[in-house]
Amino acid sequence: MGSRVVRYCLFGIILLSPLPLGLNRPEIWNFVCILIGILGIFGLVIFTTDRTVQRKLKFLTLPGGFTLIFLIFVLLQSADFLGWLGNPIWKNIALIGGEEIPGTISINPSQSISSLLGYTAYIVVFFLAFITTRRTKNTLNEQLVFLCAGIIYATYGLIIYFSGNQKILWFDKWAYLNDLTSVFVNRNTYATFCGFIIVCSITCMFAQISNLRSASVKSYIGSLKGFSWPLYISILAFLLNTITLFLTHSRGGLLASICGVLCLCFIILVKHKERGIGLSLAGIALFFLLGFGLFLSGETTIQRISNTSVDTLLRDEAYQAILVGIKSSPWLGTGFGTFEDGFKTYYTESLNHLNWTKAHNTYLEIFFELGLIFGIVFFIPLSLVLFFLLQG
Repeated sequence: MGSRVVRYCLFGIILLSPLPLGLNRPEIWNFVCILIGILGIFGLVIFTTDRTVQRKLKFLTLPGGFTLIFLIFVLLQSADFLGWLGNPIWKNIALIGGEEIPGTISINPSQSISSLLGYTAYIVVFFLAFITTRRTKNTLNEQLVFLCAGIIYATYGLIIYFSGNQKILWFDKWAYLNDLTSVFVNRNTYATFCGFIIVCSITCMFAQISNLRSASVKSYIGSLKGFSWPLYISILAFLLNTITLFLTHSRGGLLASICGVLCLCFIILVKHKERGIGLSLAGIALFFLLGFGLFLSGETTIQRISNTSVDTLLRDEAYQAILVGIKSSPWLGTGFGTFEDGFKTYYTESLNHLNWTKAHNTYLEIFFELGLIFGIVFFIPLSLVLFFLLQG
């Protein structure tokens, strides 16, 4: 019973987290983190009292160990008792101000702690999802819940986009005025959300179609005529989110979504070679649906993809400057979550007219903030979990 309540609450938080502004404001983000923390306490209670859950988590021992190392290191980055390990910036400030300042590895300890708390919220969400949602019989229903949310957000986004694109709920829209963002602020964030829904919808479609074991295309089509509502929800979610994905005009989101779909299709092909007719029909359907979405809404995205030379040159220059920053502090970094503050030191003349809050490359950003060794430690748990998931 307790596990079911935690699962429902977790689903509610995840489905409603885009409201409002896609957690783009610290007040909203902090409130959601508090809710996740409360759920995490209940999750720990379940973990300590349920032996089945404890057995499930055994294979996470290694990823959990590396995650713990990362958490400890970020705390050490923010500590002011490390003396000579502290960032040289504090010595320079002390020379200018004439007053001794306790040294920390992080150039902004409060920001590092804040970023650590945010990342911990993600860890707790993963932990809760892992201990409460790994039941095969519930998988389809859980995916359908996400698809329904995707349909609602996509429908709202399309209505707002074609009615002038001036609002996000009751707020005046101030960014990406020519791009569909639904209830999100950033078009790339919403494009990523669309990608998740598209991958989920393909999974549900295949789950429905794979139940049919007819020997011919004609019998497949005949069987589909009276098919159940989950298939129609999956098709509607796929179609709406494909259209909204193109209307976001997000190159990165489109590329990530395509990669996700290709990976999913590859896994399905490897696991279900015997279902050739169903897979062929699904592939043809996906092709036509993607073509339809591209025809309706892909022109601006294609133009942005074809006009990437200026952006690419600017980002290449930024990446070179980031590499210089990594070489300046290769072992300890500048502090988790401090990229915006730390990178200002490495601005060139052409980069100086923009505020680089992000590196636009997660890997470089992490190595900049954590250094090479602990940057690798950061990615090891993610890689191990991915490896375990690919094993099924």
